[in-house]
Amino acid sequence: MVRDNHGGGSSRSSKPYRSLWTKLYEMVNDPSTDSIVLWSQNGNSFIVWNQYEFCNDILPSLSQSRVLSIFTRRLGTFGFRKVMSEEYEYANDNFVRGRPELVPEIQKRYIASLPPDAFVFKRAAEASRGIGRIRALKLAIDESAVTKNLSNLTLSL
Repeated sequence: MVRDNHGGGSSRSSKPYRSLWTKLYEMVNDPSTDSIVLWSQNGNSFIVWNQYEFCNDILPSLSQSRVLSIFTRRLGTFGFRKVMSEEYEYANDNFVRGRPELVPEIQKRYIASLPPDAFVFKRAAEASRGIGRIRALKLAIDESAVTKNLSNLTLSL
């Protein structure tokens, strides 16, 4: 797949499209960025050593934001998990040192784990529960009105 650099023109770049995760993999793998971001000792996670430089030098080339919390949220959306350490360390089964062929397997968690119909059924069930609550509330209000009217009739007799 080749990205069109000229918004609809016929000229195309000779560079293939690289995903965010491919770019991150390349940066983590690059020894020149080791003072900012690098692989953990076992190679199953990456560590952000210098947050300031990561946000100002690395993030702009990966995404549209320089905010670490936005990037962290995006990591979570794609199945990365925080490794229990004092550093900003994240792991994903498909983001492993020496295994770049796994990177394309990184997907949004809901796409990877749920069938598309799950969202339709979930919404239908929520709507059904909501309708049931509305009916119960209406019945309670009607009951209250009937009880009030009966007590008014009793008092007037």
